[in-house]
Amino acid sequence: MSLSNIKSNFLKNKIQVLQIDTEGTILESDNSLFVVDNGTSIVDLHPFFYTITPELENLEKAISYPCVNVEIGKEEKIIDIEVKKIDTEIFITIIDFTQHYQDSHPLVQEKNEASIAKNKLAFERELLFAKEDFKNSFLAHLNHEIRNPLNSLLGFTEVLSKTNLTFQQKETVNVITKTGTHIKVLMDDLLDISNIETGILTIKNIPFNLNNIVVNIVKHFQIKQKDSNIELSYEIGKKVPAKLFGDPTRLNQILYNLLHNAYHNTEEGTIVVKVVNKTPGESTALLNFIIKDTGKGISSKNLDKLFDSYVQLEVEKIKPLGQGLGLKIVQDLAQLMGGEVSVKSELNEGSEFCVEIPFKTREKASKKKTVAKGSGLLLSKRILAVEDDQISQMLLMKQFLSDDSSCYLEIAADGAQTKDLLEKKQYSAIILKRKIKDISGLELIEYIRNHPNPKISEIPIIVATGMAMIEEQEEALAAGASAFLKKPYTQKELFKLLEKL
Repeated sequence: MSLSNIKSNFLKNKIQVLQIDTEGTILESDNSLFVVDNGTSIVDLHPFFYTITPELENLEKAISYPCVNVEIGKEEKIIDIEVKKIDTEIFITIIDFTQHYQDSHPLVQEKNEASIAKNKLAFERELLFAKEDFKNSFLAHLNHEIRNPLNSLLGFTEVLSKTNLTFQQKETVNVITKTGTHIKVLMDDLLDISNIETGILTIKNIPFNLNNIVVNIVKHFQIKQKDSNIELSYEIGKKVPAKLFGDPTRLNQILYNLLHNAYHNTEEGTIVVKVVNKTPGESTALLNFIIKDTGKGISSKNLDKLFDSYVQLEVEKIKPLGQGLGLKIVQDLAQLMGGEVSVKSELNEGSEFCVEIPFKTREKASKKKTVAKGSGLLLSKRILAVEDDQISQMLLMKQFLSDDSSCYLEIAADGAQTKDLLEKKQYSAIILKRKIKDISGLELIEYIRNHPNPKISEIPIIVATGMAMIEEQEEALAAGASAFLKKPYTQKELFKLLEKL
């Protein structure tokens, strides 16, 4: 059989050609796909052809209709239709693609679904990044807006506490201080969670003395909770090395949060801090920090929720267990330090938290230079504070006029006044904020560091601000700041920093 015959036989059952007039009446049909009678209207075949008849009168170019589902007689077909005018005659070509579309439909559907899933994933990713950016921006703004007035509140409370007060007045001041400090801790916790989630927070590896960390944190809580009905004790195992490499600040934060949680959930009884070395004699000490209390305990159904952010567990209508932040930070910090957290607890039987963290051991402790209290290093220092807020100006003046300082303080309210004073007088240090009326803090730092006079360009600069995000601190230090002081800060913290510069 010749190729032309094979082709002819193949196409015979695939294509049907009809000749019609301008009104849609069938003049002739080869009836290859279905039988139609001459003289009948094309519309009688299927309602779809209603869309064709209006085009017939003024048909100039061929019109194509791909993938048309029709039912003619008892047969369902998927056809391509082409309407074409040759000279003065109109022809309709119908091509049967039923098998082709049925075979390709699953593949097309699968491809479409994959494309939709890909686009959905990309959209969800963009939405997630947008939410993360909004959250970080919101936290940065919230921190700044809260820390500045909180600094004034705690600062003036500290100044007030050093005056002659009655017993009732002292109690009131203590309540204000505790409340303000609690807000500060919450703001720090929010920042830490955000920094951990975004990968900004890094773990240091510096030498420190473990015994000092444990003893100091225990003494802090013993003094802070001296009026409670709770006995706090500690036990450091004999095989626990004191000299380690790691991040003492984050370890202190972990122990603080766990002890705070233990006190929060224990009305009376005992809290014990134990440190055990699981790998004695090795270069890496796998330390277990165990905090055990005789408090309310936690039911088994609530244990899984314990380390979730912003979750507070209720126990018998008493106050909620924690603020929903501290334990989450404990878990995140422990994981960043290569460790893990576990908990054992039963309702009304107390709780036992265990944080396991590896530390590198060291042979010799590094000697740390300290400045003795009252050494007088602040004597006769001239300090320039760049501050445009009147309340903050007043607070600085009261802090420097106290008995703890013999410094001379001058205040500049804007960038222009700062530049003018720097040209006229010599200063031992500058305290400035990130945002000032006529210039940003970073621009002012750049101006000072690029000044041709070394007596100006080399002045130590402290950036004291409520903008406490890590990237903001890094920007200030990169611009040339000597130190960063996060609001709210105490008079002692400010003076200690000035002594170091």
